[in-house]
Amino acid sequence: MCINLILVVVIVIKIKIKAYGIFGDYIGSDFFILEFNSNVNLIFVKQIIGKKFSFSVNDLKLLESSVFSTENVVLPDSHIINDNDIVYLLPPVSGG
Repeated sequence: MCINLILVVVIVIKIKIKAYGIFGDYIGSDFFILEFNSNVNLIFVKQIIGKKFSFSVNDLKLLESSVFSTENVVLPDSHIINDNDIVYLLPPVSGG
């Protein structure tokens, strides 16, 4: 009798997001964690946030024009997230 075993390795990428401004109000918390099965870019992260928190059409527009940053650098939407990254979700700002 021959027994074949298959080992499946599931990679889980966890990122921690700190939401500033109106996003903290929408989400109901300053920090939240998202998990992915592979590295993803910030465009995809924005899409997941919109779905997870049931953003309205107007809220999605606000999310699309927001940015993520690290403690030191504003990140482009094409930035690839790595496991255990901490990023900050910043709403659009204007000044005068």
